[in-house]
Amino acid sequence: MKSEPFEDDLSSRKEFADRLFAFLSAEQQFVDGALVVTLQASFGSGKTYFLQNWMKILEGERKANPEIPRVIFLNAWESDYCGDPLLALISAIYRGLGTAKAKERLSKKIGEALKDVAYFGLGMGNSFIHSITGVDSVESGEYAKGKKEERRAQENMIPDVLASLDKKREAFETIKAALKELFEGETMKAIVMVDELDRCRPDYAISYLETIKHIFDIHGMVFILALDHSQLQATAKSLFGTEMNFDEYLRKFVQRRINLPEIADGADRRLESGMGRMIDKYIEKYVSNDMRQSLFHDKRWGQIDDVFSATRPNFRQAQEISRIIGYVLSYKEKECEIIDYELSYEEKERKLAWCSGVAVVFLSTISVTHPDSYREISGGIIDFQATCEVIDKIIKNLYEHKKKTLMKILAIGHCTYFGNDDRVAKILKTLQHLGYEDRDKTSDAWRKENDSLYREWGYLYNESNLLNICSHIDDLKILLA
Repeated sequence: MKSEPFEDDLSSRKEFADRLFAFLSAEQQFVDGALVVTLQASFGSGKTYFLQNWMKILEGERKANPEIPRVIFLNAWESDYCGDPLLALISAIYRGLGTAKAKERLSKKIGEALKDVAYFGLGMGNSFIHSITGVDSVESGEYAKGKKEERRAQENMIPDVLASLDKKREAFETIKAALKELFEGETMKAIVMVDELDRCRPDYAISYLETIKHIFDIHGMVFILALDHSQLQATAKSLFGTEMNFDEYLRKFVQRRINLPEIADGADRRLESGMGRMIDKYIEKYVSNDMRQSLFHDKRWGQIDDVFSATRPNFRQAQEISRIIGYVLSYKEKECEIIDYELSYEEKERKLAWCSGVAVVFLSTISVTHPDSYREISGGIIDFQATCEVIDKIIKNLYEHKKKTLMKILAIGHCTYFGNDDRVAKILKTLQHLGYEDRDKTSDAWRKENDSLYREWGYLYNESNLLNICSHIDDLKILLA
């Protein structure tokens, strides 16, 4: 069954697509040539997902209304190997034209021009070159060989460099004129979505920007460059030096910088929270129903919400985290044996290691989002107080009452002997030091106040604790390394 665009959208990005289209429609009227915008988001935030689903919507609308701009999608990184962005862009446009008549028009206009730009070096003999120029991969090799023989015959002649440059310039103008016939207009005629530009080789990525600026600067064309600005900045500085003003440099090519909305979170996660829907989707996919019922009875996932809100994983990270959670809980399920036989079966099932489940979620999450902090905890590099300080920094943006509950769960779970009075005093002292407990509270009072958390941790056989959970996470990471 064919899925609808944004059918599994977890962060209301369809609405963002509608707003973005309206913005581009208006904004392109105020530029002289092509409108070029960057769509900024970090790696794994869903840029490709957004563009591909938005493209489906626009393609569907164009079938009913030809005034909707044509959409052309290409992955810049996939064409990195060929060495020239002009060929990659022309190829994508050619494929995106759809009708044979439109393709024929483009072929006739730019076929000879492509030859004049000398696209018959190594690796250029492909089906696209053949479709545009009429020269197949074998003939392209012969073409290159003939050119080489020509050069040898002219070895004793003074090369006419200016004539060569003029011919190449004329070829570029021919290509641009052909593109103008197809796409120039007062309204948007084509939206070119370029993905993964920040993953390309530095010279290729910069050449991409320059090609768009010089060849495709056509009013009626809109370019959307999906990238991580920090990565592209690193790319540019690797070429031009660390002292370059990247923002000024980018402004030569790009008129607007747009941020892809982050995953939403909020108080009412069940109704509107993109973060909550993402958790629901991945937990239900990777964590078995039995474990969900026993470890998170009645969807007691509030602490998972808190962990995700504190660490803000992107889509790709959230999926990886959920896989780790599922893997670790499959081990914990075998370890979690109830030793309090006075409880009924239903009570045991409800009580089964909820605190341990929360700890699994937290440690699995920071192993992906805060790997350095995770290694300090899992490797026993830091002591108990330092561990709590690390946790405190990670969850600092949560509401106070949520921070307090989560910190207590993790602090108690760090200790192996739950009934030991010295350890109770140590936990309380650390929490008082970090501002989580009143200075005048006694160990006995704090122990009674948090008896339910101690009991839930205490139900676990094998004295499960944070380091025990980390060992399972580390086993999985070694397995996948």
